[in-house]
Parts: sequence; structure tokens; C-alpha cells
Amino acid sequence: MLTARRQADAAEDYRRARLVVATLAELHLRAGNTGAAEGVLAEITAGQPSSSDYEQLTRARLLLARGSPQPALDVLAGIEDRATAEGRDGSLIAILAVTALARNSLNDKVAARDLLARAVELAAPEGYRRTFLDEGAPLVPLLREVRATAPEFVTSLLSRTGSRRPRQASEVRTVEGVGVVETLTDTQRRILGLIATGMSNRQVADKLFITVGTTKWHLNQIFGRLQARNRTEAVARARELHLL
Repeated sequence: MLTARRQADAAEDYRRARLVVATLAELHLRAGNTGAAEGVLAEITAGQPSSSDYEQLTRARLLLARGSPQPALDVLAGIEDRATAEGRDGSLIAILAVTALARNSLNDKVAARDLLARAVELAAPEGYRRTFLDEGAPLVPLLREVRATAPEFVTSLLSRTGSRRPRQASEVRTVEGVGVVETLTDTQRRILGLIATGMSNRQVADKLFITVGTTKWHLNQIFGRLQARNRTEAVARARELHLL
């Protein structure tokens, strides 16, 4: 991650630098380091307004972690409308899941269930599990309540979510026959899921509202972390490691 940040800074790629910062903040949040996440995001707060769903989602997650669900909803409202209008289902699933958590924190149980049910309806046909797994334990009670929306899909999520532990910023896995495999970021997992469906770089970029160059950069990171030479090997390795 630090290497990626140095490369972005050296290339004066402002968009990529913001993405790296947001990814680092998310990793801190997943590890429970709220203060560190807030400090990292403060580096880009004073810059130009972000057009990145991912960055805004990370801000919303931070606000939730700080016990401020209403400000989190304010952040999420704008990007939900944009993701819906542009048909970016990958972003919308994550937005709906985090919005459900925010509504639940405000004790708006009905809205929380409805939002998560919408997310599940979008995700189930393509087996899109990563967002739900990454949100972890806080989502489990709500998932149980919307099981009827897609019973097999939700049951599979619950069977995996309960055993997940917080993801550490420097976490690696040792896999027999493969060696040490560095954990993928949330964005990289999303990209991996999309290329597994056969999407081109352009289609992935449009879906996630990032540039083709950023998509290629993430693919190179995915290949390196999974020790794969191409898309086919990366998808096969991801399935072997239960990342898809």
C-alpha cells in the first residue's frame, strides 16, 4: 500500500492518490483503528470534492464507527442516487448495505430491512458476496431478517460471516502450493468479481466509476498478490482461496 501511494505521488496522479488514501483508511477501519482511519482521510478532506463512490463510502463507514449515523446517511444519499442512475450495481450494493446499517443505528428497523433486502436482491443473481462479508458482524442480525429474499444466498453469507475476523491492514495468508498471498483490498475484490463475469476493463471501470488506467493498475496488483499471470489464473486462484 505504501508502495502504491509513492507511485501515485511520483506520477502526480491525484485521482489514484486519493484512491490509495481511501483504501488505506478502509483497511484501518476493518482493523478497528478508527483514529488512524480518520487521520488518513483528513489528508484529502481539504482537497476538491470527491466523485468517488468508494471514497464517500469510506467516509460514511467512518462516521458510523464514530457513532454519527445521520451524517453518514447524508453522505450516502447522493452517491446512492448517482449509482442508481448510472446502473452501477456493484457500488449500489455496498451503498445500500451501509445505508441499512446507518438506518439500523437510528432504530429505523423497517427501512434498514428494506434497504438490505434490495441489496440482497441485486447481489444474489451474480453471487456478489464480498460487500456483505466485509461489513461483518454488524450486518448479521439484519441478514437473518431478510433471509427470505434469497434464502440460499443469505444462508451462505451467514455461514461465512460469523467466522470472519477483522481484516488487518498488513494481513497475508499462507496457502498450500501457493505460498504467501497478500490480502486484496475491497476495490480489488470488486474488480475480481466483475472480471470473473467476463467484463472488459472498460466495463469494470464504468461499473465502479473509476478510470480504465486505475482498473489496469488494480488488475496488476491482483495478479501480483494472487501470484497469477492473467485474468483466468487470477479468477481460478481466487476461487481456490474462497475469495469469490
